[in-house]
Amino acid sequence: MKVKGNILLLDDDQLVLMNNVDIVESAGFATTTVVNLRQALTVVKQRNFDLILCDHDLPDGKGVDLVNWLLHNDIDTPIVYLSAAPSNILDDIAKFKNVHKILSKPVTENELIKALDECIKVSEDNYYKLISKNEREFILDSLNL
Repeated sequence: MKVKGNILLLDDDQLVLMNNVDIVESAGFATTTVVNLRQALTVVKQRNFDLILCDHDLPDGKGVDLVNWLLHNDIDTPIVYLSAAPSNILDDIAKFKNVHKILSKPVTENELIKALDECIKVSEDNYYKLISKNEREFILDSLNL
């Protein structure tokens, strides 16, 4: 099966994370999982993703901290924010330009897949991104292309 895109899943609840991995992978996406903000920042510095599925409450910060970091570093990866946070918090987060969809927990499998399909931006050849944008640029520069 052709991969629909590469998604980073960020949630501190292992059961929620495992359930979301099953749903997302069965829908044809490749996944990478992280359970805290520190891991998420490390991974997004190393690799590009087509989409990020992000929880709000994390053991070492808030999902919005990742949203802000991405904006300040000109990384335009679309984000689906999936959280049980109060609606006033989610309303504020929805104002960020890189947050394409807000979903309140719990969501159905169909709601999650629909949101991912609507928000994902994938390159035309739909390749699985194993190296970062900077690494690709370095390789192309070194080849004098």
